[in-house]
Amino acid sequence: MNVLTGSLVMTLSAIFYGLFAPYLKKVSETVPPFMTLAVTSATIAITSLVLSFIFEKNFDLHLLTSKSMIKLILAVGMLNLLAYWFEILGFQYLPVWQQQMFFALIPAFAGVAAFFILGEALSIRLLIGLIITGTGLFISVK
Repeated sequence: MNVLTGSLVMTLSAIFYGLFAPYLKKVSETVPPFMTLAVTSATIAITSLVLSFIFEKNFDLHLLTSKSMIKLILAVGMLNLLAYWFEILGFQYLPVWQQQMFFALIPAFAGVAAFFILGEALSIRLLIGLIITGTGLFISVK
């Protein structure tokens, strides 16, 4: 795995999410959360479908024929819905920079979830990172 490429991709993702948050807060000041979710999700779905046809040579709806895969992809969708909904609600209580600080907890939650779901190993670095992140988050919202 190319760490440099992965780091660049994740940096771009962070930049886009950084731009995304202020726009989402601006929208949420007028548009109700579930309407925001519906419109943005439809935009993502349509755009993703088109891009999948263009860029993914292995686009195949047969990949979604097993019941276990359908349940899994629906669970991923529900997790995304809940995460996005709570993000929108968070704008009511915190300024953007403080609200976004909570995303620093994602690696810790993802690491623990990956341990249980995927069997990935936990490390002392995760625990140390969680302590540092938790301390930084506490300081930023205090």
